[in-house]
Amino acid sequence: MKKIFLAFGIFALMVGGIGAVHAGAPVFDGGGADDGLKRVDESLEGSGIIRNNNLIKVILAWVRVALALMGTIAFVAFVWAGFLYVTSFANEENAEKAKKVLIWTAIGIIVILLAYTFTSALINANFGG
Repeated sequence: MKKIFLAFGIFALMVGGIGAVHAGAPVFDGGGADDGLKRVDESLEGSGIIRNNNLIKVILAWVRVALALMGTIAFVAFVWAGFLYVTSFANEENAEKAKKVLIWTAIGIIVILLAYTFTSALINANFGG
């Protein structure tokens, strides 16, 4: 237990020492925080990073990406279930299992498509794309 406290104390001293050395260092050399944020925003131009300051738009964009990913996964599962059904041959148990997977995956794809459509309509109606 003493070793943990000693290690934590040494770590705290190191962090404190680093902070003390850099305490007087300026963050931006120019016109303050606003100018610095403007420079950062300009440097992100064309990088593909979301630069939107509206939280709702950012969340809806992430929901759209997540739904697209889930749709892709559901499509792969649908193809895999079809493969299982085709290769089940005379094994009735595997054929029934594959049919259930096909049905539930198809329902999942429909739900994902409806959610994607609703989200896209919401984004376009409220925020213009």
